[in-house]
Amino acid sequence: MPAQGWAALITITSLLLVFGFIAVCIVVARSSVRFAKNNAGKAGAIATKAAAATIEAARQAADSVTTEAHKMRGNSERSRREEDAYAIAAKEVESGNAQPGLWAKAFADAGGDQQKQKALYLKYRSAQIVRDA
Repeated sequence: MPAQGWAALITITSLLLVFGFIAVCIVVARSSVRFAKNNAGKAGAIATKAAAATIEAARQAADSVTTEAHKMRGNSERSRREEDAYAIAAKEVESGNAQPGLWAKAFADAGGDQQKQKALYLKYRSAQIVRDA
């Protein structure tokens, strides 16, 4: 075969290899696009589930914070009621208007000690006021 024949054959073979390579690249690219499209839906579903889980976690955290705030508010209201009840009981003792039965119980429980009697009366009477409120 003459030199020109060999050159033409090499050129044609090279072109066929290049076209073959391009064809393989196109097939791979199309497969990649198809894979991406198929998995984009899955990725979207996964992302949607992750977002929903994140939203639910945020909602639960918000509910927890709200619950704690209500407890704290309730505790402060209860504490305020207890303080008010102790103030009322203290005024009763200072003014000599203690409830006789409760005053006697405090005296008995204090073993006759007047300081303990006052302390016990404050404790008993404030608990009674809070309970009856």
